Amino acid sequence: MIGINQLEKGSKVFHRDSINGDRIVIVRDWTEEREVFVLIESSTQDEGDWVHISELYPYAGEEEENEL
Repeated sequence: MIGINQLEKGSKVFHRDSINGDRIVIVRDWTEEREVFVLIESSTQDEGDWVHISELYPYAGEEEENEL
């Protein structure tokens, strides 16, 4: 899980979605309330989705592994 102090607008993070599995998304905004919700956007969406911060995980920046 990612912490509120790790959020930055424009950052890439993993979104763990029970329907589609893990996917890389971009942080657009978040709430400043007790329960933090984050506005995320992916390349396959027309509009962003609000998700609970507990569904987000840090992204290490590696698109895919090279196989020998």
